[in-house]
Amino acid sequence: MTLLGRAMLRWSGFAYAFLGNLATLFGNPIAFLGQLLVLGGRSHSLET
Repeated sequence: MTLLGRAMLRWSGFAYAFLGNLATLFGNPIAFLGQLLVLGGRSHSLET
């Protein structure tokens, strides 16, 4: 692999990790709320 290819892979890795961290930062509350809704729905359906 060329030096340029390695550099591009490295930078895309950095960008991917950065975007992933941002996504988890913003996605965690949404996922948490979603899990609460799913768990709430499950427990509610179990009661009836």
